[in-house]
Amino acid sequence: MGIMTVLNTIEKDISKQEVKTESYFRVEGQKYFLGNRYIERVWKYDKGSLYTVSILDKVAGYQWVLKHSTIHNSEKDNDWLREISYEGLTNDIRQKDSEERSEYEMQLVDVSSNKVNDSIYSGSYLEIVFHLRDKVHCMDVKRHAVVYDNAPAIRTFIEVKSDKMPMGDFFSGTRLNILDTYPVALDNKYLRSYEFFARTDLTNHLVEERLNPSGFDKGSLVFYCPPDSEGLFFHKESPCFSDQRPEVEGNFRICEKRIETLGWGIRPEEIPEEYKITYSSVIGVFRGNYNCALLALKEYQRERSLIIPERDYSVMANLWGDRQCVEHMNEEFVIKEMEACAKLGVTHYQLDFGWQKRGDKDYWDVHPERFPGGFGRIINKSRELGVELSLWFAPDYEKLFRNYDEQAEILYNLYKKYGIKKFKIDGVQLRTKEAEDNLEKMLKSLRDRSSGNITFNLDITAGPRYGYFMFQEYGNIFLENRYTDWGNYYPALTLRNLWDICSFVPAQKLQIEFLNIDRNAEKYKEDDVLAPSKYSYEYALSTVMFANPLCWFEPSALKTEALERYGCM
Repeated sequence: MGIMTVLNTIEKDISKQEVKTESYFRVEGQKYFLGNRYIERVWKYDKGSLYTVSILDKVAGYQWVLKHSTIHNSEKDNDWLREISYEGLTNDIRQKDSEERSEYEMQLVDVSSNKVNDSIYSGSYLEIVFHLRDKVHCMDVKRHAVVYDNAPAIRTFIEVKSDKMPMGDFFSGTRLNILDTYPVALDNKYLRSYEFFARTDLTNHLVEERLNPSGFDKGSLVFYCPPDSEGLFFHKESPCFSDQRPEVEGNFRICEKRIETLGWGIRPEEIPEEYKITYSSVIGVFRGNYNCALLALKEYQRERSLIIPERDYSVMANLWGDRQCVEHMNEEFVIKEMEACAKLGVTHYQLDFGWQKRGDKDYWDVHPERFPGGFGRIINKSRELGVELSLWFAPDYEKLFRNYDEQAEILYNLYKKYGIKKFKIDGVQLRTKEAEDNLEKMLKSLRDRSSGNITFNLDITAGPRYGYFMFQEYGNIFLENRYTDWGNYYPALTLRNLWDICSFVPAQKLQIEFLNIDRNAEKYKEDDVLAPSKYSYEYALSTVMFANPLCWFEPSALKTEALERYGCM
């Protein structure tokens, strides 16, 4: 309980420093202005094309777009590019041996704006939508731009539909599908790129820094950090590049006079007759050094994905880490576990695989032998002890989550019947855009129906999944599985992984494990000074305290000394 008090106090101290501001949108002739007190971006619609003419750091009074520059003629060999493009949809496939390239004219049908106040997902924001249509090729594009009232950044994404498949859908090479274009000329020596890696069952190499990147780059983040001067960050909200479906050569293309965000996340065969949403691109402003860039990113993330301490912070125990979950799981055992959780200071106890019946048509019913009468007795005990019950759940990826309504109903019924509000989402395979969209429909449906009470631990340990920057608004990230049984749990490595990631992902959005360090000492070499048994209880716990601590063990199996010392922290 003491851990949660510290975390809540930190968040309240931060929130006291917030200064609420208002975002704005205005139209002057063919120019469209979107901004807040930190940043302003201006678009112009001209001759069938919508493009950026200004990106202004309002605090510094610094204009980033070169005077008189346009997207149309920035480089001779790419003069057919627009601010957004999709090869074969908004323009022809690249014809490398020919100077003849056709470009499509997009009619600006409508521009609308929508103000959204604080919600269960984010801080308040203003969204504008440019509706563009190509009548000849039966294509509609809705270009969204979002500015949060209290963040120094603007986020963009696209909705697209077409009655026709893109030309060249069997094109053998990678495409140059542009999600957004920022017409800024930057000194390459001040650029840094960061590529991220999930599938953490297979790696402890979670982030890779590249200095002075150019051309195609696979990072999810690019920082421009001239010393003690105005800077920019560029961010793509999508799965890690290595987990995206083949589409483009990188998340960004860094050119002499512009930076492009690449990859819509929709393959040619997936272009729909109904609107489908792309990945998102973000540009942010700051002044100062690299640490100021990270702070600006965190300010954006705080508004983009709202953190409510009493809802989002937890000290969770999950018995899977001791590798005896299925054998031990039953009503009496879980009650004993919850009693230990109360002594330990745990806020949530999570049942992993094995709580469900696993029948053909009633797979997700509560296991009748292990839990006679359902979870009723356990819930009564959890309320008595102040330890909430949480569950593991693996949605049906074999059907591309097309039965998301049915799956959502299962979890919603558990929420209504037992008050269960946290679910670990595991076993996910995102092999198509439809799968991504359907999974998000399930998550969003449950958040909406529960008025924001239901949240998720999103497992990124295996398979192509959402990674670090998708679905942050639905819960936190279950970062890694580590086990003393296999000799692959090292507190130092866990701490390093947390350290590497929390520069770019708020630590409050990460769930990080510590294990029962008294188990399986024989699985490590006697002279291994980093083996778990060589640490104190206090050190093992302190490695995860700045995130959401995950007690990856059976609390009732702890030694009395461990239980007492953890409970005193």
